[in-house]
Amino acid sequence: MFNQTNRQWLLASRPQGKLKPGDFTRHVEPMSPPDLHAGELLVHNRYFLCAPTVRNFLNAPGRSYRTSVPVGAPISGVVGSEVIASRDPAYPVGCRVTTMARWEDYSRLNPGHVEVPVYRVAEDVSLEEMMGPLSLNSLTAYYGLFGVGRIQRGETVVVSAAAGSVGSMACQIARIAGCRVIGIAGGAAKCAWISKDYSKTVHFLSVTIHMIAASGGFWRATLGMNWSLRSSAASPKD
Repeated sequence: MFNQTNRQWLLASRPQGKLKPGDFTRHVEPMSPPDLHAGELLVHNRYFLCAPTVRNFLNAPGRSYRTSVPVGAPISGVVGSEVIASRDPAYPVGCRVTTMARWEDYSRLNPGHVEVPVYRVAEDVSLEEMMGPLSLNSLTAYYGLFGVGRIQRGETVVVSAAAGSVGSMACQIARIAGCRVIGIAGGAAKCAWISKDYSKTVHFLSVTIHMIAASGGFWRATLGMNWSLRSSAASPKD
């Protein structure tokens, strides 16, 4: 069903440090059903992934690993959506998708010209599952462990940023695969949380390490590590 307005969350000002309510503003604009071009979709966004990486998108140009959100523009992030109009046979009306789009009710997309692919969601999978345990973060963890690391049962796997979205999934997957898991996290609260489920937790602020790598002698000697997964851009350090 299509409404005649499109609600949006805009970036009101460039954040300095921690986010505050004044960094955002709600905007409502009139909208008519667009005349789609060949290959385009109109989607109704149902879910927005409020992931930590979105904070990076709010930085000034040059301080984000992808295009920064301009001040006054809608916030961007991963969304779970329903296709309500389509001129692409691969995405019929009624199918559900996940992709990168703006924080708004309705988005016009061209699957052939987007930064993040438009993924169709299987009929037996919910949007919540697709944006949670089956999300890009989970796939990153899975491929890192099996596609790159080729972990084996009984090995020791060290995961940095173990309390994060990729790291926490990597720890769980490695445990299911029969590995001993060592999670590295910053702060006592994070370590207490992950230590409930993982074999051992190392508070990375209490050890000196400048880079986590499979060849690291410190980790091999101290923890008996076979393989490590660095799940964030930052290097573990004291």
